[in-house]
Amino acid sequence: MYGTLPDLTLGGDDDMTEDRGRFIPTTSTAQIMADVVKWFGINDHDVNALFPELKNFKETPLKFMKDDNIEA
Repeated sequence: MYGTLPDLTLGGDDDMTEDRGRFIPTTSTAQIMADVVKWFGINDHDVNALFPELKNFKETPLKFMKDDNIEA
């Protein structure tokens, strides 16, 4: 698991609907997979083509996989 785990209390701070249990993840699967494919050597242009939604997140890449192939 990567990211911040939500508080799953109905009506809690992380319940987007106040009492119906809709929890929005803090980390997108696209953010995680972008780091994985970069680790496999895919260039930035192709990563953005594979995951066009990355532009919606300010923290990309996540840099959780440490390797020389992932640019800082």
